[in-house]
Amino acid sequence: MTMGSMLPGSTITNRCQRTGQSQGQGNGGQCKNADNSQGMGHAVQIAQHAENCGRDRPGANGQGHEQAKASAMTKMTGRVEGKFWSATVLTLFPEMFPGPLGQSLAGKALKNGIWRLETVDIRDFARDKHRSVDDAPFGGGPGMVMRPDILAAAVDHVRSGQASEGSAPGGEKKVIYLSPRGRRLDQAMARELAEQNGVILLCGRFEGVDQRALDGRGIEEVSVGDFVLSGGETAALVLLDAVVRLLPGVIGDRAALEEESFAHGLLEYSQYTRPQVWEGQEVPDVLTSGHHENIRAWRKAQAEELTKERRPDLWERYLRSAKSRG
Repeated sequence: MTMGSMLPGSTITNRCQRTGQSQGQGNGGQCKNADNSQGMGHAVQIAQHAENCGRDRPGANGQGHEQAKASAMTKMTGRVEGKFWSATVLTLFPEMFPGPLGQSLAGKALKNGIWRLETVDIRDFARDKHRSVDDAPFGGGPGMVMRPDILAAAVDHVRSGQASEGSAPGGEKKVIYLSPRGRRLDQAMARELAEQNGVILLCGRFEGVDQRALDGRGIEEVSVGDFVLSGGETAALVLLDAVVRLLPGVIGDRAALEEESFAHGLLEYSQYTRPQVWEGQEVPDVLTSGHHENIRAWRKAQAEELTKERRPDLWERYLRSAKSRG
């Protein structure tokens, strides 16, 4: 996949197209906006009536039904048509995307234009015929380190493309480097990113990246857990999944987001469904009682008990938060 291309599986055409060589960036091309029509997908079901009304109204010149479509899309997603959450991934393996994000809720949202995903191949900014992006570490040691000049050129390229599009509400997108030594990704960070207009993700490989690239471009390090992966791509998929599901229009019942783990500082309570008796195990009586206040109290007690048992760190934080509020 070439640099700056939109991913297959989306009905949205390429947002960035190669238009020439950029001086000092090897074979990295410039990006420019393309006029794209957004795939309506499921939104058509909501907008269809508005479209028909626009066509059938006497004297309508097409402008009316286009406005109705935009209004229907806004009602569905909570966003103005043409304003969407977008992610750009800087990687050596663009073919790893969208991966699982092309399926299920995230995949439908991608197809419907609720969010966009673009990959940029870091090797497109290499400066030699072998497209090398790494070199031996100063001071010795195993492995190779990704070069700061090449990484900075890739980041600058993406940022310059965004500047040419005009600043969207929320300002310049945050650039995040997926790293095991970074700030831990949590639900609060996912919500924070979902409220912005998008994110730029840098996926490292080998022994990591030159620190000067991080410092020189103000790149924030984020970790998905206390373990090491072969590269940042898997971590990027995790972060994107956590954020995209929070975008308006992705999950139909927004109330579900208020009941899940970490929404209120606790793990989620245990869930049950049919059959009511399975292998001799019965659903707790309170859940079939129809007494909603008792059900809410039981679920809160369950969440507290599970959090205290399984995540004492979260439990202590929850108690401190409750104490400060009280």
